Amino acid sequence: MPRRRIPLRELVARGPVLSARERVRFLEGVGPSGVTYVAAPGTAHPVMPLQVFAAAYDLDLVLVDDHPDWDMHELARMVTPDGPVWLCKDSAVDTLDQQIAADLEDVDRWLPEVPLRRHRSPVTVDDRSTPAGLDLSLAYTNPAGERVEIRYRGPHPKGPLRKRNSSTMGHSARAVLAALDVSAQALARSAEVRIDGEVRPLRRIACLVPFAVALVQVQAGLSTGRWRQEEDGPGVRTVHDLHGLDVAQAWTVASSAEGVDLVQDHPVRQLRHRFARHGDHLELARVEVGNHGHDAPVGVLHLAPHLPDARVPFEGTFEGRWLLDVGGQPAHAVGRVTARWAEGALHLGLRPEAPRWTLDRPLDAVVRPSGDGVEVEVRRV
Repeated sequence: MPRRRIPLRELVARGPVLSARERVRFLEGVGPSGVTYVAAPGTAHPVMPLQVFAAAYDLDLVLVDDHPDWDMHELARMVTPDGPVWLCKDSAVDTLDQQIAADLEDVDRWLPEVPLRRHRSPVTVDDRSTPAGLDLSLAYTNPAGERVEIRYRGPHPKGPLRKRNSSTMGHSARAVLAALDVSAQALARSAEVRIDGEVRPLRRIACLVPFAVALVQVQAGLSTGRWRQEEDGPGVRTVHDLHGLDVAQAWTVASSAEGVDLVQDHPVRQLRHRFARHGDHLELARVEVGNHGHDAPVGVLHLAPHLPDARVPFEGTFEGRWLLDVGGQPAHAVGRVTARWAEGALHLGLRPEAPRWTLDRPLDAVVRPSGDGVEVEVRRV
């Protein structure tokens, strides 16, 4: 298959998709959905109709070589309570789908809101870096069973950058509606990729410099998936279908006069769905994702107005907007959302409007009552 050309414009970061004034206007629209419900809620806890993810990397090495099967290699380092963990992501040439290799015992069930295929592989790292620069050797086995060895030398990523809203370059479009915040970067001085012992020449950026770069970045957005939500005593339980594996998660419930938070804690990250109380109904106001080592959320999804209570049918069609903040930076992506009840289920449509590289990732969701719970499916249109 011919290798795609990556336009230079895909490598140039942009600023926020809303001006400061436009953002103020957006937040002024935050409030009750305004829909007319036709019944009272039948369950105590609110329903999560969407799936949001965020991952912060304190170092991310990105390399592109001439291999006929692989479009890009991304070696991302996350801070965890047990020390750094490397996620080695290889994207296929034909689909641009990414798969993760990591040395995690539970990698097949790890963070189910990230719907990428993954497998366990030892990742050997020899980090000889100093304050003067990066000097690393890494090796792992990719999803095709090939041994990948990477040597990287160069300056530490420099930042903070003035414009940080960066392109996904088409990767994993079937899995996530994502936006990136690249806060620092630097080109390699030298880099080498070996696959099964064979050196693969690096492709060049604009025919000038080898495509090997070190970044500090956060990736966040909405993801596809299927899960079941049900009451679990004082809390909530979800069971996710992650490529054929059932992955269960327990959520705690924090209630106040203003609303209810559903919270899922993992040593690496925290998910918090915030529902605002409007009479008897609980409407989704925003979703926050925290990562270990970060004081503030690294991804926040705002909804204006609040998304209608997914437990209860309502009249007509709801229309609203969503806004995504990434890495503490405002307005990295924006779009519209619709909601309506039909054939006994809630149907949602999320349509991105900006930036350009999100436009091919529209999502539809269906929330369907089932027994003593609900079944949710989010898919790319």
